[in-house]
Amino acid sequence: MWEILSGIEILLIKLEKVKKIYKSNKYFSESINMGWKKLQEYYAKLDVSLVYAALIILNSSVKLRYFDIKWSGSAELSAWILTIKESV
Repeated sequence: MWEILSGIEILLIKLEKVKKIYKSNKYFSESINMGWKKLQEYYAKLDVSLVYAALIILNSSVKLRYFDIKWSGSAELSAWILTIKESV
């Protein structure tokens, strides 16, 4: 389950590449954009979930480094880092 976020990241990157290939096709381009938006929505929901945070921390290869690296650029998410550290 802890691999969901990295899977979504891979799909978002692939959609970005495919979007460039099919930018002249109106229907493919719109479908790709809708898929990207839906994945981004799920990505954002997972990023602020305490359950998901616990799963990441319990993964011995990732632990708290993920949050320090991925969330430190956002003031809102940085506040969650302290909450996560206190919760776990």
